[in-house]
Amino acid sequence: MLHPERAKIVSDGPIASGIFDSLESLPASIRPDPYAVVDGTRTQSEGATFVIPDERQHKALFGESAYVAMLENSVLLGRFASGAERSVCDAYRTAFQLTVG
Repeated sequence: MLHPERAKIVSDGPIASGIFDSLESLPASIRPDPYAVVDGTRTQSEGATFVIPDERQHKALFGESAYVAMLENSVLLGRFASGAERSVCDAYRTAFQLTVG
């Protein structure tokens, strides 16, 4: 479901519209797909949404963080706190040696 062959950003909750817009200019082949873990299907969120019903799996994925950034093949790039959205984008660009232009 999460397309392991693609880069992704997984959020522990809804993703506000526009929060990762700075990554939209990246080539489609490396642009991360946004996913949000939500409590129900009616939650408004950018990107795909899904539910992790098992608390242990949820804790294993997020720990104390709000975002998990993964490269292709589900390689962990990092875990980030709420409010660190810019750091998520910076870490992702750094992984591909990209700069903001």
